[in-house]
Amino acid sequence: MTIQQVSLKSHDLSAYQPHADRLSELIHQHAPGAKLLVHQTWAYRKDDPHFTKPSDKPGEPITQAKMYAGLSAAYAAITKELGARRIPVGDAFYLADTSPQWGYQTDTAFDYKAVKQPALPL
Repeated sequence: MTIQQVSLKSHDLSAYQPHADRLSELIHQHAPGAKLLVHQTWAYRKDDPHFTKPSDKPGEPITQAKMYAGLSAAYAAITKELGARRIPVGDAFYLADTSPQWGYQTDTAFDYKAVKQPALPL
């Protein structure tokens, strides 16, 4: 069985409880043979509005790197606390997205206001 945190709060370990414990209890109660896996979410793309127009709420990550660092630490802590294994999807996405060769690069020449389907940024 897999569980995960909503991506917007995945950097905040305090947002995982008490629900993670309760889900773990229910899974072990109703599926005693099941193994608990925690599906790691991923940091938003570097041009996401959460980073281009940062929140004024304290503790909210202001960059992709800060969101990734926070969610990575939170997932490591919660899996240890639950005695579960982590599916490192967020790690894989971050490695791919920050790769010089494969990572997302903003197409500064693309005119979003004048776009006609099916045109896409490069």
